[in-house]
Amino acid sequence: MKDHQKEAERDGKLRTFCMTTENGDLVGYFSLAMGQAEIEIKTDEGTVKEIKPFVNLAYFAIDRRYHHHHLGRLLLGEFLKICAVLRYFTGVQLIQLESVDDAVGFYQTMGFQLQNEDVTPEKLQAYGNDTSKMSFPMYLTIETAMNKGYLPDYDIFGPRLI
Repeated sequence: MKDHQKEAERDGKLRTFCMTTENGDLVGYFSLAMGQAEIEIKTDEGTVKEIKPFVNLAYFAIDRRYHHHHLGRLLLGEFLKICAVLRYFTGVQLIQLESVDDAVGFYQTMGFQLQNEDVTPEKLQAYGNDTSKMSFPMYLTIETAMNKGYLPDYDIFGPRLI
């Protein structure tokens, strides 16, 4: 983990979850944080600004030795299950992340969409741009993840107590 990531963890700004082997070797990890964005919504009366909360997938990594074993899909699935729980308890509806160029396709297979579909690594590379140091904002609604089956392994969605 990076030093600023460890500091943010200590300060309570994000939480990191790790996947390890039976021997304790780190396979991968993700860090999540809560954020909020001001969004403009067009109404009949004009434009209204609203603050919308989101879950930020701040860090996501799988050790290269474990690539191509579907462990990234498994770990991201656990993240999506946590987001379903957060949605239930807080009402948050959106997941946001900043992808590196070579991970955009992976996130797309998991249901994420580029915030700007016209700005893709492939399109930028076609014009001779080096995208290796660029980030690509992506999002996914938690409802979409839940509809794909990413639900907690325990029942929190039973009858609500009032």
